[in-house]
Amino acid sequence: MARNYTNTSCRLYDTEYCAMLNMLGCESCTVASRSKASMEELVKALDALKALMPEGGIEHLFLSDTCVLCKGDSPDKRSCYALLDLGNREPETESRNVLGIKTKLRTGSIVPVQLAACDACKKRHTALSYTVSLWVSLTGVGTVLLLSYRPLREYLASFGAMVPFLTFVAAMLLAWGIGALLRRSRIKRYGAHMHLDVMDIPALSEMREKGWFEITEKKGFSRLVFSKKRLKQGVFTGISKENV
Repeated sequence: MARNYTNTSCRLYDTEYCAMLNMLGCESCTVASRSKASMEELVKALDALKALMPEGGIEHLFLSDTCVLCKGDSPDKRSCYALLDLGNREPETESRNVLGIKTKLRTGSIVPVQLAACDACKKRHTALSYTVSLWVSLTGVGTVLLLSYRPLREYLASFGAMVPFLTFVAAMLLAWGIGALLRRSRIKRYGAHMHLDVMDIPALSEMREKGWFEITEKKGFSRLVFSKKRLKQGVFTGISKENV
């Protein structure tokens, strides 16, 4: 997408910092209205951020024609992108809590990461994401339908007024347990074919060593959002001149 940069008086105009931010244009730039002092602080923050990035950057992760989530020597062709945010405590940033006391924030930096992905990895990740909720939802609907059958409901109630409700609760717990076991089994099986923990990908593994972590908590696999298109703007979402 063509970029329209016209504000020649901007501190970032035609610099590596402007390229790092990768805004659609000067009119949509979120930092153009900063004061001179604030702009210099931004430059320092971008310098610190650049120092935290892996050697070679991360753009090759979304420029790849093949899926970077796939394991093995024959990854599938890229068909979409997997997106997530990574955070870093550096540079240390302070804020005031509800009591007015200064406290260090958990994240001093946040960067969006885009990974070339394939349909197979997307399907696997989707299956893992909805395994438990699907089992619970279907069981919930089925149990409600069964309990709506008056003879059955009255039969259960004959053992105690709370028995129908307890039956529903037991069904939900059983469904959750089955879903959790099935997801665990799938994690083990899918892990042989794809990087369920994206921080195991070499470039992101290097970022982990520099203090980067996933913003969204994960349990067994990374939380990803899939999209057919890449992000249009944002720090480190653009393509360097070397790869144009």
